[in-house]
Amino acid sequence: APGVVPATATTGTTSAEGEEKKADAEAEEEEEEPLVTTPVALVPPPSPPAEATEKETLPFKELYRAYLADFGNANWTSSHFTEDIQTRQYRSPEVILGAQWSTPVDLWSLACMVFELLTGDFLFEPKSGDGYSKEDDHLCQMIELLGPMPRSLLRGKHAPRYFNKKGQLLHIAPEDMHEWPLQPILHEKYQFSEEDSKAIADFLLPMLVYEPLKRKNAHEMLR
Repeated sequence: APGVVPATATTGTTSAEGEEKKADAEAEEEEEEPLVTTPVALVPPPSPPAEATEKETLPFKELYRAYLADFGNANWTSSHFTEDIQTRQYRSPEVILGAQWSTPVDLWSLACMVFELLTGDFLFEPKSGDGYSKEDDHLCQMIELLGPMPRSLLRGKHAPRYFNKKGQLLHIAPEDMHEWPLQPILHEKYQFSEEDSKAIADFLLPMLVYEPLKRKNAHEMLR
């Protein structure tokens, strides 16, 4: 009859409303579910990969690579095409004084570089001043660190520019010089332990011997 809703339609509408209410009820139950109060064990961080552990035990030569660069002042040992070699701060005494030089100059430079890597400062940082040159100051710093210059080096062709016949510097007075050996410098100025200061000094000093023929060579330093 007109105005009467078919039973099937009425039943379908009622069923849909029921399903919607049921879903809302389930959602409310899920929201009201109590929090988990059981203690949860912390998961330890993952172990480092095996290769990382092995790396720590690798020999030094396999951990690091050294690259040689900047050969602007390089010379043949058999034929010197210039006497102006080495970076100033790494320059050896025989080069400054114009004495005979060869491969031992590289060991002198190496010692200066190692000191710089350990401390962040140059071992020798010469500066010119009132009445003296950078070379004067460089030689002065060497003497303060290592003691008097040997006579063999004072025969170099440039030595008369810097030393008198007594082996004293011409342009810097003895009273203006202050002895400060390497081991105390490392301990007092750079705060290395006494043990480490001695070990570093024992390593560097054989490469800082004044006389080139008495200076340790690379093969001896590797032993």
